Parts: sequence; C-alpha cells; structure tokens
Amino acid sequence: MTIQNSQRITMKVGIEVSKGYLRLRFPRALFNGNQKYLSLNLVDTPENRVAAEIKVRQIELDILAGYFDPTLAKYKADHTATPKKQKVYSLLELWEKYTQFKSGQVQESTLVRDYSLIEREAHQSITYY
Repeated sequence: MTIQNSQRITMKVGIEVSKGYLRLRFPRALFNGNQKYLSLNLVDTPENRVAAEIKVRQIELDILAGYFDPTLAKYKADHTATPKKQKVYSLLELWEKYTQFKSGQVQESTLVRDYSLIEREAHQSITYY
C-alpha cells in the first residue's frame, strides 16, 4: 500500500474504550474511507493503556516506513504470551508436593521422622489461626 507523504504525517491511530476494553481506531485513509478497529482484548487499566500506546507507536512507525499490514494480522494480540491463571496452593499442599519431590532424594527415615514432624506442626499451626 502506497501512502502519499502528506498523508503519512497526519495519520494517527487512536485508543478507545469499548465496553470496558481497549481498542485501536485506524485512520479512514488506510481503508479507502472505511472505519476499522482492532480490539486489544485488554481491560482498561493504566498498565494496559501503556501496552496500547506501545502498539500504537509500532503501527504508526509501520505506516511511516511503508510496512503497514492492512490485514491487521501483524498487530493482533498474541494470546500465547498471555500468562495463564496459576493455582494457589495452601501451605499443606505445597508441603505435600515438596515431600513428594524430595522422596526420591532423601532416606526413608528422613521422610518418616523429620518430614512427618514438620507436617504435624504445620497442621497444628494452621488450626490455631
């Protein structure tokens, strides 16, 4: 796509909020007068606004350099990079996982004598709180 130099200077990508989520608004000149939006699938928070600004700068640089992708595939969110919600473990669950992990590395007597003592103490301290 070839854009005249006079248009390159005035083309700005906007950030909007739609139903609590951030989206980008592209200049109509990029799409023959049609309005196009790209949802970022990000809730409107200060941190996500910074991420949106970075995306806007990337797109505007591509427009200026002549590398703009009119399919918008290049600018869509990479969902594989989204951190997954991690399970929250209790102290006892963590201790159980730890002892399972260490069971192949320590003597059986250590598991029975030391680790069971720590587990009993953990049970008692949790019941008091």
